Amino acid sequence: MTDQPDRHPSLQDLVLGAFRVAARRGKPEWYRMAGTVLKNRLLDLTERSFDEADYGADRFGDLVEQLDGLLTVDHSTQPYLLELREPYRSEIQQSDAASASPSRTMIRSDLWHAIVDYSHGQSWIWDRTTGKAVRLPEVEDSGGGDDLPTLDRTTLQTWRAEFAGECSDQVSDAEALQLKVWVSEGLGTAALPKRLRGPWTNRMRDQVQERLLEFFDSQELDPPKDLLVHSRQTKPAGELRSFVLRCVSLMNDRELKELQIPAEVAMRAHR
Repeated sequence: MTDQPDRHPSLQDLVLGAFRVAARRGKPEWYRMAGTVLKNRLLDLTERSFDEADYGADRFGDLVEQLDGLLTVDHSTQPYLLELREPYRSEIQQSDAASASPSRTMIRSDLWHAIVDYSHGQSWIWDRTTGKAVRLPEVEDSGGGDDLPTLDRTTLQTWRAEFAGECSDQVSDAEALQLKVWVSEGLGTAALPKRLRGPWTNRMRDQVQERLLEFFDSQELDPPKDLLVHSRQTKPAGELRSFVLRCVSLMNDRELKELQIPAEVAMRAHR
């Protein structure tokens, strides 16, 4: 690896820091990430000041070549995937992943809905003027927008199946049955074994983030600095009520049937 000027952080430390963030978020394959995702995490770690030129490279791909002792590169996929080598992987897993606390970050609301809201068959665009994701029916003139990569049911089903496969050797027979039903019927997070709900939520967030980063990269746009936002532990009652109503309005018939209502609330509604 090339020696770096003192004014710039160590490239190896930055890259290890990016993988450490992925490990702390509970992502099952935290040691693998797309090149576009790694670059964005390096930007996040340096408050968007990271520049390949500071490390003697013209392109990010050239920079990756400097990290041959740290990363392996898989060019069989687009974008290419980077995998953290040993012993670095084990060192991070032992020192960070085992004691990681649940992540409190989430995708910005408009971008999240733009990717996962496929049930109504509406398209979403990225409005470059406002820097927001907008549904097409809400836009008078969509000529200047870029089509966002909203999920389809098949892709989400593939994500579910991959997650279930990764968890298959970690679950009991009863939990394995729950997973099988969850995948085959395309159920919501509440249908998962309780201990797998957090990891699945983290997986969804990371998958959506990667999809968005690939989109911005393909459009040669910088992703918004607040693509990831910190969730708050509590919401004011009015804001929380609006959020719940928004969720209910997006549910299809099957998802509404799965909705769980506390018994005390049901009794108040019945009076």
